[in-house]
Amino acid sequence: LPGTTMSLEEDLKVFNNALKLSHKDTKVAIKVGPSAIQVTSSEKSKVLGHQVLLNDVYYAAEIEEVCLVDDNQFTLTIANETGPLSFIHNDCDNIVQAIIHIRTRW
Repeated sequence: LPGTTMSLEEDLKVFNNALKLSHKDTKVAIKVGPSAIQVTSSEKSKVLGHQVLLNDVYYAAEIEEVCLVDDNQFTLTIANETGPLSFIHNDCDNIVQAIIHIRTRW
């Protein structure tokens, strides 16, 4: 795999058991690395006849805003996404702080 792909797995802060809110709420893990956030589904989805884990990668430069809604919910606004992404987790404050940290580095 390319070095840029491999680097996504280095120095991660992993927050398991999050819920991504959308038309179908999805259990996910949120992984915050030095240059990107990964949102990995906990349950497999069928894509082209194969059961796979979906992994969305958002680079720090694409993050326009991160907003703490309350103690258990935050939103992410990503460039070129139709609307903000909403998540629920018990440790939202630490997730938001980690995301702000990588945003300010870029």
